[in-house]
Amino acid sequence: MTSLIEDIANKVYNNPYLKSLLCILEKDYVNNLSQIDKKWSLNNKQYKDLIRFIDILSRSKTPKNKNLTIKIISLLIDFPIINDDFFKLLIVNSFVKLGNFPSLQILDNFQDCFYFRELREDYNIKNITNQSPLKHIFTDSQKQLFDELIKSNHYSFSSNTSFGKTFVLTAFIKYIIENKKNENNEDNIALMVPTKALIHQLFKSINEILKDFPNNYKAIISPKIPKYFLNNKNNYIFIFTPERLISFFAENNNPPIKYLFVDEAHKLLSNNDTRSVLIYHAITMANSKDIKIYFSSPNIHNADIFLKIINKNQNFNKYIEESPVTQNKFFIDTTTNDSYMLSDFQENIKIDNLHFKHGSNPIQNLYDLINFISFKNSQSIVYCNTPRNAMEYSTKYAELLSNIKNEEIQETITFIERNIHKSYFLIQCLKKGIAYYFGNMPEELKIQIEYLYNKGVINLLFCTSTLLEGVNLPVKNIFILNEKIGRRRFQKIDFWNLAGRAGRLGKELSGNIFCVRLDKKYWGGGNAKELLNKNIEKQDFELFSSKKKLYNNLGKILNNEKINLKPNKLKRLNAYANVMFYHETMSIDSLLKNNFINTNQNNKDKLQEYKNNYTTIKDIVAKNINIDIQTQIKIFNNNLTPMPNEISHKACLELLKIIHTKYNLKNITEPQLSYYALMMYKWIDSQSLHEIINSSITYYEYNNKPIKIEYNKDENFNKNNPLHVNILIENIINCIEKTIKFDLKNYISNYQEFLTFKGYQINLDWASFIEYGSSNKTLIELQELGFSRNIANFLKKYHLDKFLNTNDVIDDFNEIDLKNSIDKKQHKNEYNEIADFLNWEKI
Repeated sequence: MTSLIEDIANKVYNNPYLKSLLCILEKDYVNNLSQIDKKWSLNNKQYKDLIRFIDILSRSKTPKNKNLTIKIISLLIDFPIINDDFFKLLIVNSFVKLGNFPSLQILDNFQDCFYFRELREDYNIKNITNQSPLKHIFTDSQKQLFDELIKSNHYSFSSNTSFGKTFVLTAFIKYIIENKKNENNEDNIALMVPTKALIHQLFKSINEILKDFPNNYKAIISPKIPKYFLNNKNNYIFIFTPERLISFFAENNNPPIKYLFVDEAHKLLSNNDTRSVLIYHAITMANSKDIKIYFSSPNIHNADIFLKIINKNQNFNKYIEESPVTQNKFFIDTTTNDSYMLSDFQENIKIDNLHFKHGSNPIQNLYDLINFISFKNSQSIVYCNTPRNAMEYSTKYAELLSNIKNEEIQETITFIERNIHKSYFLIQCLKKGIAYYFGNMPEELKIQIEYLYNKGVINLLFCTSTLLEGVNLPVKNIFILNEKIGRRRFQKIDFWNLAGRAGRLGKELSGNIFCVRLDKKYWGGGNAKELLNKNIEKQDFELFSSKKKLYNNLGKILNNEKINLKPNKLKRLNAYANVMFYHETMSIDSLLKNNFINTNQNNKDKLQEYKNNYTTIKDIVAKNINIDIQTQIKIFNNNLTPMPNEISHKACLELLKIIHTKYNLKNITEPQLSYYALMMYKWIDSQSLHEIINSSITYYEYNNKPIKIEYNKDENFNKNNPLHVNILIENIINCIEKTIKFDLKNYISNYQEFLTFKGYQINLDWASFIEYGSSNKTLIELQELGFSRNIANFLKKYHLDKFLNTNDVIDDFNEIDLKNSIDKKQHKNEYNEIADFLNWEKI
């Protein structure tokens, strides 16, 4: 039975008169997009009626009514009425009633409204009851979620992107630390993120809360715990990708984990790559160890699906419909001048005063659009589906801008010139106050771009789907240039994970989503309207929905039968086969294994046969599920060739030839193998990226080597052609990050483990050398502490005396001496990166 206020609020929500007023407001919003001085069409009576509607809706506990309150206020707040004291009082009262305390910061001197006793008392009560362990006030919904988390042993929740999931989880982690009961240093915590893109951001957030517990917990990003931390007998908060968490679990001597937080859990439900299989593997390993598992995800209505996957009580889940920030949705067609706002209350509203005259010049049209809207001084992101497009569009856009002068930007430019190359296109962009950002950029450079953008030094960022991994950058406006991630079309959940980032809690009440058609090949067939409609269907998991075909194919994998599938699907299938083998050998009761056994009565015997024959290699297979099980069995059964015992270009080539033969890498040619060996040698020789790029430029120039400009177009390399240099830089970074550090490193690590298992003496840890880009033990140790490769080299060169080490193993370091000894003028960028890591104040 609903209360009287809920009955009234529900009637208001469906009131036709209210909808008519909102239609007027939306049209005014559209008409004023390009205006600094906003004008509205409401008369005095309509305004007062709207105020009354807001007051009623804000008292409701129903999410749709609360969301509509935010929507109305967000439409009103851009008009001069915000300066009206009565309206300001109404907003403060509404925010307090809604429990949306972060949004109070939008209003100047909002405390002036507390002369009303009821309002003041409501605020003071919630200021106490909604206080978070982080000393900031929870919204009502955040507080409800937090209270449920602390009472549960497992949980899954999903919300809108702007809800503040990370804030709640970080508060929960601090609560765990403050209420730690275990005296045996076993209350360790792990956070699993889908890719490395999120590690630095979470590491920084966790270190912020650990400042209050300097002797209790340490944040770790390496699956190998450094001796420096082991010496102090700390508890740990591990921040891992699925690969690193799996490697951690596979080592029996590692300390136990009590809590696991799975961030961006919706990645588990993807059917497009093997990363979702890695995530499944990691959480089933965790579940078998009785770890308390908590899932968080954006926009998943059936959040219980994650608990169902690991066979936990599905009642401990919540989909949070309430959103403290709202979005305005636009489709801008520069090819036809057909642009409009997609209304929540009426037919689409045409933008009559927006015209494009530049025909086939898409960048000029984008420039005109961004300059047309009156939010041009707020922070905006332009989404591009590939890194090449992000570089190309941003560089061309920069040509339309004037140079700016900013000391911090100049410092970043100097860093790029010193650490990458003076012709790197990002320099041209930064000189104009914009930037681009994508996953395969050097990590230390991404950190600097994030810093400049978060600080507001740059307000326009051209970005790829890295944002979909959960990277938290403030966005008022997001311009989405096509409906694809790479070559694949957006799924609606991915689209809203990206688009839902428009609007920042505590900074504004609304964000703007612009689907922009710059080229006729994009956004055709009503794709924008479909994606912008936020009715996200319930998500499914392929191990639930798959019929016998998937499990029959898994049987063929175990029988070593040929399967006619596309490479990506075959790779996923092989990964599932490895996971299932591990589950059988470890007697793990899993959805995957049970469904496989139930599909065919012979499957149980087949798994038992594998268990009898290959149990001894279960831990090796567990850490290498991207390498098919039949290949690993073949390597296990055959004689092995020892790895080289020296570090040289020749030795790297010899090693890669061994790997190429043993793993039958048909997609790598002999010339490619030689190139990869050269890049691999330079990388593990601790050469800087700058050195590798310069030597490659010299090699290409001296040998008149061709470089691929487009899919079907090669040109002879010219070091004076910035495009050639930037394509070469992009190729080098992709080669190091993807081919060497991921693909080849996985094979080398797997082969190294088989050699160790069979009793071969391993003199050189090639896998670690590749992982850390060095064969120097000290440089590896510094990176295991959490420093970047670039900073590790800096510390070794200038400040190694501040680190106490035994046989190149770091036992301790003097943080105060280190802080005081760095030349902050000459090495400001390095100091700030270290400060970011160690929680010093930046300069």
